[in-house]
Amino acid sequence: MATFYVKTVYESGRPARGCRVAISFHGFWRGLTKEVWTNDDGIATFSDYDPGDADIIVDGTTRLRHVYVQDGSMFTVTVKP
Repeated sequence: MATFYVKTVYESGRPARGCRVAISFHGFWRGLTKEVWTNDDGIATFSDYDPGDADIIVDGTTRLRHVYVQDGSMFTVTVKP
């Protein structure tokens, strides 16, 4: 099982807190994770998922496609205020 992170930042590099993040795993029976909100550091933590190919969705928009999620992965997404 993997624990991984999505960090949201503004173009200035400042953390974007309060973003809604979900992961859509590719493959039969994988599906969508529960939504996780970013903390004050702009980080959403996902735990207890199997590694695999996925899309990262922030505030309802797919921001990263076909990334490989594994234990310890950190993906950074730039958002607009």
